Amino acid sequence: MSMAFHLKGNQAAVPYIKYIAALLLFGSNGIVASRIHLESSQIILLRTMLGSLLLAAVAAAGKRACSGIMSRRDFMYVALSGVSMGVSWMFQYEAYQLVGISITSLLYCLGPILIVVLAQLFLGERMTFLRALCLIAVSAGAVLTGGFSLTHGADARGIACALLCAIAYAGMIMFSKKNRSIMGIRNSAIQLTFGFLTALAYCSVKWLSGSAWEIVPPDGDWIPVLILGLVNTGFGCYLYFSGIPEIPAQTVAVCDYIEPLSAVVLAALVLGEKLTLMQYAGGVLIMAGIIVWNLFPAARRASVLTGPASA
Repeated sequence: MSMAFHLKGNQAAVPYIKYIAALLLFGSNGIVASRIHLESSQIILLRTMLGSLLLAAVAAAGKRACSGIMSRRDFMYVALSGVSMGVSWMFQYEAYQLVGISITSLLYCLGPILIVVLAQLFLGERMTFLRALCLIAVSAGAVLTGGFSLTHGADARGIACALLCAIAYAGMIMFSKKNRSIMGIRNSAIQLTFGFLTALAYCSVKWLSGSAWEIVPPDGDWIPVLILGLVNTGFGCYLYFSGIPEIPAQTVAVCDYIEPLSAVVLAALVLGEKLTLMQYAGGVLIMAGIIVWNLFPAARRASVLTGPASA
């Protein structure tokens, strides 16, 4: 009996391990992308193309493992999640250029808050007072970690892009949680493919409006392009989207702040960037909020309603 309990505990930890590993990979995106001399939208197009090709190839090679019933309803939810992911990435980088990282990060914090509200309304996940405090703590920590220096003006278009990024992120998580039958690598491949199609449509519109079109990186940039596309995006999205279906949506929203925290820490370790006292304080708030959140789980009804949706 104790052996069965031990195995069950290990199995329950697997989605969290996948999910946190994905966040740590995503946290290195900025370092890898800084080695690529292309516009941000073109980098996103390349990374989603390479990542989706990798996952599609793996899914095709493991056809037997990917067999099974795939309902049209769930396919629609997975596709919409992928589109939302692509939209979120595009608006995020547009906002970076228009209003800077700090304001974008501040407004992006509305995404997890929106997920918490939607999960309570549509997924039956309860919110306690203590968990509300945890959400406030990690949101404040994310702002501090990003370096809350409002050096850009209040550009209305940039603020709109940041808000749309947050809304699209919430849509990505909520649509993904509605999927009930599309499992494993096939789930991730579909989502990333629709993310690529969204990036392709966005870049095509920019090209038609007169922007330069350049998707082939310089010769020396191919190694970081392949790392970003195949490892960080392809493998990272597989870990992410095979982990979150078995984790409550509200927990996903709170723990997603590990990504910006890891980005700051990796920048300090790899690039030698110095952390400010404000960033240290932000990191402490993020980790404290996440730890307390997971130490005091809400009603078990949430785990029944939200997982496992896919794997």
